[in-house]
Amino acid sequence: MGTVPNVPCTTATDPCMQVANMVSGAVMGATAKGVCDTASQKCTAEVTATLSYPITLSKEQNFATMVAGKAVSVVHTITLKYGVSKNTTTFAIPETALYIAPMGVTSVADSRAVYIDKIPAIAKGTTIPDGGGSISLPEGSPARAEFVKYIQSPTTPFVLLGVAKPVVKAGDAMPAGEIWLRVIPEFVVGLPR
Repeated sequence: MGTVPNVPCTTATDPCMQVANMVSGAVMGATAKGVCDTASQKCTAEVTATLSYPITLSKEQNFATMVAGKAVSVVHTITLKYGVSKNTTTFAIPETALYIAPMGVTSVADSRAVYIDKIPAIAKGTTIPDGGGSISLPEGSPARAEFVKYIQSPTTPFVLLGVAKPVVKAGDAMPAGEIWLRVIPEFVVGLPR
């Protein structure tokens, strides 16, 4: 595993791409950008990692039990409960921006990805019980409108995308490990009688 190498840099010379390449290869599916920290004159790597969480509401047990095939007429509240059942990462996970998008979207740069909110930072090795964290989607928000669309058409799959951008510095442990994030949509709906 090792540590992030100590590579000196200045504003005139920027050898930080080598640090970015080493870090990028250590985190599956992530990209890294080498940046010269001018205060310490050492290279850092800004990592961008995207987690993808596919959902089809009709296949979610709590949705199937609650709605049981009835048409949803009104959505009163939407809350995303989350937990981290496994975290063996060697680095802290900074705030993770959460988006909702149609199935097949893999990047938050895609115009169909709609910002929901941020999951707070998670310290390395920290777990959170299922439902231990939550995000409420306020009335009138674009993300809530997207969720309502999928609640009213529960067989249409969609994806939640989480984007975290940790920064690793010289001497830090090389990024490694796994994080298992589970997101559970909960809502209160009005059903026709």
